[in-house]
Amino acid sequence: MPSRSARSARTHGPAPRRRHGKPGTSPGTLAPRPDANPSQIEVLSYCPQDVSEGKATDAASARALALPGHVSLVVVTGVEDHALLDGFGEQFGLHRLALEDVAHTHQRPKFDEYEDQDFVVLRVPDEGGQTTQQICLFIAPGLVLCFLERPLPGLDAVRDRIRQKRPRLMAGGSDYLAYAIIDLVVDLYFPVIDAYEKRIDDIEDTIFANPRRVEVPVIHEMKRDLAAWQRISWQMRDVILRMLGEEIPTLSQTTRLHLRDCLDHARQLVDLNEAARDRATGLLDLYLSVMSNRMNEIMRVLTVIATIFMPLAFIAGVYGMNFDTGKSRFNMPELGWALGYPFALGLMAATAAGLLLYFRRQGWFGGEDRPDRERKDR
Repeated sequence: MPSRSARSARTHGPAPRRRHGKPGTSPGTLAPRPDANPSQIEVLSYCPQDVSEGKATDAASARALALPGHVSLVVVTGVEDHALLDGFGEQFGLHRLALEDVAHTHQRPKFDEYEDQDFVVLRVPDEGGQTTQQICLFIAPGLVLCFLERPLPGLDAVRDRIRQKRPRLMAGGSDYLAYAIIDLVVDLYFPVIDAYEKRIDDIEDTIFANPRRVEVPVIHEMKRDLAAWQRISWQMRDVILRMLGEEIPTLSQTTRLHLRDCLDHARQLVDLNEAARDRATGLLDLYLSVMSNRMNEIMRVLTVIATIFMPLAFIAGVYGMNFDTGKSRFNMPELGWALGYPFALGLMAATAAGLLLYFRRQGWFGGEDRPDRERKDR
């Protein structure tokens, strides 16, 4: 069993850890952090005829790279520089409450609607599927702002579609670009659930083959992680449902049609997650059942051995009473018989063999159970 220090050092799973701010701080406050890691800013602007790409150092230069008449994707990797976030709020007119959610990376998936922009928060699995990071999208006409905690390699798929000038992406607006990113986030969950399904299959095979090799804390940790994944998948599905359920002027009918397909994927993800969680919950019951069956087999063998030795001990006890045959002809006449000792041993051997044969025919020892044998005979 893992030690306490090993258990406390394990990953906290996909659920975000809440960072508590100072009590009484006014909403929308971004406290400066002198030790913040620098952020990376990338801007892609495109239209059906042109694609431009560049890197910015601050919010003003990012605003300059977002060309008028183009759809611009601004990707900011690293949200610890709160002064930079303030600059983006001023340059792009972002709401202070939304900026606070960007800076505090423990948010649950959600969708908020502001005057001239929409705000989406999702959680996307990192490589390996052990943890998640927060991704925030500001959707405005001709602009999508994407804030990431850490680099997201999966986002390269959307970048490549822009560079390759895919027709649907070129013809769509910023709402279709936001849909492409949301659909990418949903798709990134399927390999994670598939990996958990494979782990569950491996543990099931190990339980049947050699249950002593199974670590029960691993099963509990898997159940905890799958419960967190299930909450996140439900919340992500609710975000897409809300985007489709409200009359949002920034969403075109084409984007709504594709979002419905994305909603189907999110529902499939919820179903797969629930099935994996149910299987993980049943692993412990399966483990205990197999261990109980093996213990019953051991107890049955020990009971058979004890049952065999009981009549042998009785015979040995009878022949060990040592009555005097000279006092009475009924006092153990076998004691004066030349074949008395071989007869006693033969009687013990015959008794043991008879019991073993009986137990075997009943299916209690070294053979098939009697009901199964009778069923096969029929």
